Amino acid sequence: MKVVSWNIAGGRTLATKNHWDYKSENLGYFIRNIRELNPDIICIQENHSNKNRSVAEEIAEKLEIPYSSEISSHQSHIDKRYSLGLAVLSKYKVRDSKKIKLPYPRFKLVFSDGREAKHFDKHIQQVVIDKLSIVNTQLQPIGLWRYRHDEGK
Repeated sequence: MKVVSWNIAGGRTLATKNHWDYKSENLGYFIRNIRELNPDIICIQENHSNKNRSVAEEIAEKLEIPYSSEISSHQSHIDKRYSLGLAVLSKYKVRDSKKIKLPYPRFKLVFSDGREAKHFDKHIQQVVIDKLSIVNTQLQPIGLWRYRHDEGK
């Protein structure tokens, strides 16, 4: 079984290596690369969805992947028309989907210019596929504030 995990930034590729510098939406790029990898399960981070549209569902449809589960966390920092979330696409039936809220850091996250970061809840998505438990998440990027996940506060 092949599992692929990809932060798709709402279906956008990066314009530069700077944070939050994206090109226009380009689902074809992700679809071509995922098709070439031919995974059985795809874990997607930063999925864009709203009541009318889901980027993950569009990708699944184009790749003819029959099963999916998705959760939303908060408004997207990329495009305010969408919620940002997680999705699992699978060639096998997905069941027992759970949304688990991660604890927020107990210290202020402050940019180098003194601005405090906006609070965004982060979640873990857990699904069961056959007897396999898949966990999908996108951690808070605390490296932006010079912290590491495995050290310090």
